[in-house]
Amino acid sequence: MTLGGGYTVKYFNRSVALTIAALSVAACASRDSDHSAGGDVGSTASAFSGGPKLIDVDVRNYELDMEHVRKWLAGMEALMSAAKSDTSIAAAVASNGQETTQQSIAKLDANDRARELLRQAGLTPREYVLTMTAYLQAATADAAQRASPPGKAPSDVNPKNVEFIRDHRSELEPLINKAGLSPTS
Repeated sequence: MTLGGGYTVKYFNRSVALTIAALSVAACASRDSDHSAGGDVGSTASAFSGGPKLIDVDVRNYELDMEHVRKWLAGMEALMSAAKSDTSIAAAVASNGQETTQQSIAKLDANDRARELLRQAGLTPREYVLTMTAYLQAATADAAQRASPPGKAPSDVNPKNVEFIRDHRSELEPLINKAGLSPTS
């Protein structure tokens, strides 16, 4: 399964892959307007969702850093591992693609084991979802800008996060690969 930003799920179970894909769609959906021009990542995400805008937590002011990305990936690894044997964790990370960001946070927060796994990784459920969303937004915007021909990146992505992706690409790629997400572009 390919995610926004040119990342492919290698070995996650289906519910986890759907959650990440849903969050990447949510991360790309524009809150303010739909664009109908081809190549607009925001309009593609909105069209794919087939429903209302999915962003209800504003991540435009959330700035990525290596510490949070490492913690997010550690938390994701712990959740994915636990989801294989714990249906309550699998349910907490599963998504139907129509959940809001706040609902995704609430599902993780309501699950004691998921919350504890994230705490052990150094994150709250909110930090986990915000970091993942901000990362996927920035990776998608970066991939759109690097595509040939360049696509139109979502307008509501924090430009500092796109810069972060570019500045830390060599550091991020091995971490992303280890987590089971690998760049395809």
